[in-house]
Amino acid sequence: VQMSEMVLKSLTDKSNRLKKALEMQINSSKMERKRISTSVLQEQSITLTKLLKTDVVDQDEGETTVLEAIQNLDKGLSANKWTDIQLADAIRCRADLNKAYVQLQTLSDQETKWASQLRQMIVLPKEIVAVSSNVDLFGIDRFRKLVEVSVRDTNQFPSLFEKIPSSYFKVIEFIQHHRLTKPMLTKSDFIQLAVRELSLPEDVILRGTDFAHELGEALCYSE
Repeated sequence: VQMSEMVLKSLTDKSNRLKKALEMQINSSKMERKRISTSVLQEQSITLTKLLKTDVVDQDEGETTVLEAIQNLDKGLSANKWTDIQLADAIRCRADLNKAYVQLQTLSDQETKWASQLRQMIVLPKEIVAVSSNVDLFGIDRFRKLVEVSVRDTNQFPSLFEKIPSSYFKVIEFIQHHRLTKPMLTKSDFIQLAVRELSLPEDVILRGTDFAHELGEALCYSE
């Protein structure tokens, strides 16, 4: 037990360091997104105000405002309502805004991945319970109670106590039926086969597959 507790402490320390690093990356990325959106909007504020006849600088809604500015510039370009000088300014402005928006989207995608890693981190036990299979079954009752508490934790098992669509179980049965003969499939081949056999919409099959992944019935990854 003493050795196990030492190992648990080491793993817990590593887990906490990883969690802290991910949280710092997410916070840093959010600050960088705000800096990029605020900077590009301030740099282009005069041009945008002249072309769109409105003040578009909004630090709280930076990313959304950048996209809206791009869309409004596109409307103006398609309407062909500006002079040649204004048109040149609009094209330059749009290029800068588009570059910034691509950077914002890249950072946002990274944040989503890091947040997913945080959610999927294994929660380590708080203690080590010594048990024995001898006649007295030492520690078994204590261990059983801890297991009962753990499996009712909706933070670790988000599907617990939720009503699950019957279509999800059809997807699971489909996976169980094919996994010996088709142990690995690309996403497109899997969806094509599932749609043909189950006659379910693609989005339902994808959600059902994610549910099967949570239960350990299948391993599916977007990358």
